[in-house]
Amino acid sequence: MRSRNKIYNENGVFFITSTTVDWLDLFNTKDTFQILIDSINFNVSERNLKVHAYVLMKNHFHLICTGENLSKIINSIKSYSARKFVEKFQTENDILTLNKLRKNKKNFKTDREFQFWQEGFYPKEMLNTEILNQKIEYIHANPVRKGYCENNCDWEYSSARFYEKDIEGDIKVIKTL
Repeated sequence: MRSRNKIYNENGVFFITSTTVDWLDLFNTKDTFQILIDSINFNVSERNLKVHAYVLMKNHFHLICTGENLSKIINSIKSYSARKFVEKFQTENDILTLNKLRKNKKNFKTDREFQFWQEGFYPKEMLNTEILNQKIEYIHANPVRKGYCENNCDWEYSSARFYEKDIEGDIKVIKTL
């Protein structure tokens, strides 16, 4: 396992980031977001992933989460969603996107033809409540900074509405740590 994926405290709360290869905007329709949502939710229900905050953007996602064997869980999310995306692009005969994913595949990845996600997920442990709250505010403001919406709560693929208005989103969030 590469050091940028290493979880040293299995009981910690982590800020996770994962990005599509070449920062490609591949989450651009409800069904593309749903693939990632389904993958995260499977790990919530079957692998005891606890999501404390999230945002899904057009080319990356952030989770603040806890879970036993978190590295394996994040790899599962990325692996499953990558397979589903490639299947979708193949079914739709989206040659342009498939060529981009093929071009961005690392040479040492001999078990696949395409690469959807960049290597790593860069876990950062949240060592205190102040840092945790800063990261939650950061991820909830991300869609506004990118111009996707005007207010944090307007972005459907975020836990901002849950934090600000108690409106549950597509991914179960546990506010209290």
